[in-house]
Amino acid sequence: MAHVVESMLQVSPMLAASRAIVLVSVLWSPWPQKSRDVLAALESSCPQWSPQASVEFFDLWPEREDELNRWYESLCLHSSPRFELHGNGYGPLWWMVEGHVFECLTKPYEYPLKSLKQRSMAIFQEG
Repeated sequence: MAHVVESMLQVSPMLAASRAIVLVSVLWSPWPQKSRDVLAALESSCPQWSPQASVEFFDLWPEREDELNRWYESLCLHSSPRFELHGNGYGPLWWMVEGHVFECLTKPYEYPLKSLKQRSMAIFQEG
């Protein structure tokens, strides 16, 4: 089950993970639930697509704490234009390597799970 991140106190494990997949969730949009289903499927199948290296999974809720939201907004600003990390409420997934966003996908639920597994393997092998 993905680690929920609702405060700055919970960010450290996410940044300390050697490999992580992070979902950005907001209350006002229905789309993160679709991405949450994708995240759960990636997590449950992780032993098959990443048998040699562990991957941690996080569900980030930046709007639940002001300090967390400031950190998140700063990260989004510094990652632009390479990545659109906020995803406009669509529930984007971030692939993180050693605390840095390595890849971002705004609408992961529009892709087949097989494709996302392959993408994850490639990202983590490259990172």
